Amino acid sequence: MLEAPNQTADFAPMPNINIERQHSLSLKNAKAAVDEVAVKISEKFQMATEWDGDQLKFSRKGVEGKILVSQEHVKVDAELSFMVGLIKGTIEKEINGYLDKVLV
Repeated sequence: MLEAPNQTADFAPMPNINIERQHSLSLKNAKAAVDEVAVKISEKFQMATEWDGDQLKFSRKGVEGKILVSQEHVKVDAELSFMVGLIKGTIEKEINGYLDKVLV
């Protein structure tokens, strides 16, 4: 007896970027530092950015994300399309490099 093929294919989840950093800056200075990072990332990857309280939202075709700034942490969360996911490592490296420079 033949079995029917599995109707639910296993799909890989969309690539995500999740970075969390501690900092010792004031909230105001942490937001200013994140704004600096956002300017550089938006120029390099042509992303639109917009502050909503303590959260910086960013987007472009294939990327949707936010950077949440708190008293002690900066948390970057982004969902990438499959095509943008191909350069996920490059994007993460850029974000980490900028965070290393500004969250000191």
